[in-house]
Amino acid sequence: MRSVRVLRTLIVVVALAAVWLFLRPFAHGLSFVIRAAEMHGVARRIADLDIHSEQEREIAIPTARGPLRARVYAARSPHRVALLTSGLHPSGIDEPRLVRLARQLSESGVTIVTPDIPELSQFEITPAITDAIERAGTWLALESGFAPDHAVGLMGISYSGGLSIVAAGRPSLAGHVAYVFSFGGHDD
Repeated sequence: MRSVRVLRTLIVVVALAAVWLFLRPFAHGLSFVIRAAEMHGVARRIADLDIHSEQEREIAIPTARGPLRARVYAARSPHRVALLTSGLHPSGIDEPRLVRLARQLSESGVTIVTPDIPELSQFEITPAITDAIERAGTWLALESGFAPDHAVGLMGISYSGGLSIVAAGRPSLAGHVAYVFSFGGHDD
């Protein structure tokens, strides 16, 4: 009788562990959405339990045109590293909504790098923007030390969304892009 009880308990524990492993990514996603929506109350207190501490620092990404200023939002135990490129905005990487999004993504366990591409803050529409996204992505994947598997996510906001997709298709990033995400990107 005792062995049957132990077996049932073991089955329940294994089943609960399997359910947790299956639901865990959904719980992380829901936690991020609750924080990004700036919800309050019990849901927010529960979502805040999923926060990973992050550290911010300025870096320089080497390019053919000279160093490109960037900011790293380093997650304590990152699941992935991603390049988050701003849209056309005079504040560049200091734009408050971009900073808030980068911090929230980093708190979710993704190390985020935001490159300060001068053309974006100066509203200059040139191929140099896509080139800078490509170079920053290549550097992040292969030279930075942030991506041990040499794969990065590329995320572009607004105008940079479509350009991030274009950069991801370039030969220098072949085999090094984990995903591409365009947030409000333009298709034409």
